Amino acid sequence: MVHRRQGTEARDAPSKIQFRLKRRNQIWHVFAYIGWNFKSPLCFYTGAGGGGRLTQADYLVLLEEVIASNWDKDWILLEDNDNAHGTRGKADNKLKQAKARLGI
Repeated sequence: MVHRRQGTEARDAPSKIQFRLKRRNQIWHVFAYIGWNFKSPLCFYTGAGGGGRLTQADYLVLLEEVIASNWDKDWILLEDNDNAHGTRGKADNKLKQAKARLGI
């Protein structure tokens, strides 16, 4: 509920109070391949983490089932520094091993 600034009696009238309905946040997770003269269809997914976030186990499934089946050796995988991508830190983890095994 949003009230207007106080000052006159008219501003405090119930007809001058604005009610706002709270909307639920809409979260969309999507990825695609892009390149010269090429666009893949959009792939939508929902992660198993809190709030539908992507976990490393979810990302591993995406790598093995979706990305590796269409992967070309000349392509470059560009990721942000999200925890689910397994790119943080120098330690060897299951995602780095899977990317090496799949040639990604």
